[in-house]
Amino acid sequence: ITRANISLDRIPDVDIDEDKKARLLAEAKFLRAFFYFDLVRNFGGVPLVTSYNEILQPSINDKERSSVEEVYAFVEQDLMEAMDDLPLKSEYAAADLGRITKGAARSLLAKVYLYQEKWAEAQTMAKVVMDSGEYSLEPDFADLYKVGNAHGIESIFAIEFINNPTFTEVGGQFSITNG
Repeated sequence: ITRANISLDRIPDVDIDEDKKARLLAEAKFLRAFFYFDLVRNFGGVPLVTSYNEILQPSINDKERSSVEEVYAFVEQDLMEAMDDLPLKSEYAAADLGRITKGAARSLLAKVYLYQEKWAEAQTMAKVVMDSGEYSLEPDFADLYKVGNAHGIESIFAIEFINNPTFTEVGGQFSITNG
């Protein structure tokens, strides 16, 4: 959540293409919503921290828990705002597969609605994902977990990982390679 808040605070000042900036901000909102959703399901109401600058203030120590309803409303808001600036899965180049998509935001929002027992909203949002044509069931279930089938037709949101990362410093910057 802190990293998402840092991104949301700092990306607006970065001199990059406006479409890319909007997408990066949407990705950060999605991730913040994803983590708050995990927290609210496991712990109920939690303190809502919406800015990195908020963490730096002494008043952060006195931050009260928000209600479950407030946290869910915040998650819904972040996801709704993120959806507009995220591309569809089919709009990504092969090298960008695995990035957050409009379908991932819609799917997570459907799940958020389910946990709140907002059945009609959950059904509507899930139907939007199903009718998008971006996702389907694998024709052969055995193909689902094959190594070469990452980001397959069923994949809506998957967390990538690096096996055996190697960190190297290049010109004062660190780069990660898979060793």
